[in-house]
Amino acid sequence: MDKSAFGLIAYGVALILLGVVGYLSNPKKAKTSLFSGGGMGLLSIILGLFSKIPLVFNLALILILLFSAMLLWRAVISWKLVASGNKSKLFVASLLSVMLFLSLFIVGYLYTIR
Repeated sequence: MDKSAFGLIAYGVALILLGVVGYLSNPKKAKTSLFSGGGMGLLSIILGLFSKIPLVFNLALILILLFSAMLLWRAVISWKLVASGNKSKLFVASLLSVMLFLSLFIVGYLYTIR
């Protein structure tokens, strides 16, 4: 297994785990955490398994950057709510920030190994 495949698969597993953590923190309201973390995680694992195909690497980078933009948007909204006094959004904002950091880290990792 090459480094890009390993990175994408590890990233996918981490996103799935973070999605499950988000869902378990509030099962009634956090279904999007499970869907977004689990969906992007599964997609990343699939891309990792097919990373030998030339276009897959570029597709993975584009999808991770788009996912990062969505995470940034949701994290900014959540942190604004925390700053305005809604402390119940602290966990969500932190989880989104961790997912964003992980996404940006994997983009940098993938960029440096290619």
